Amino acid sequence: MNGGEEFSNDGSKLGEKKRRLNMEQLKTLEKNFERGNKLESDRKLELARTLGLQSRQIAIWFQNRRARSKTKQLERDYNELKLRSRVSNMRTTLFKFKIKSLRLR
Repeated sequence: MNGGEEFSNDGSKLGEKKRRLNMEQLKTLEKNFERGNKLESDRKLELARTLGLQSRQIAIWFQNRRARSKTKQLERDYNELKLRSRVSNMRTTLFKFKIKSLRLR
C-alpha cells in the first residue's frame, strides 16, 4: 500500500466522492468528441490540463461516450430494420390479397 492509502479500480482513492463534470467541461468534451472519438495522448493531456481533470478521467469519459454512441446507433439501426420489416410484411399481405382476388375472377 502507498502510505496506507487504498485505491479503487479506476485509480481514485477509496472513499473519495465522485465528482460530476460541470457544463463547460461537458461542452468541451462533447466538442472534442465530435472532432474525433479516438483520443491521442497529446490531446488527452491537453484536455486534462485545460479542464482541470486527470487524464484518466478524460480517457474514461471518451470510452463511455463511444459506448453510448454505439448503443444509440444500434437502436437507430434496429428501429430502421423493424420499420423495413413491417413495410415488407404489409407488401406481402397486399400481394397475397391481389393474388387471391385475381384467382376469384
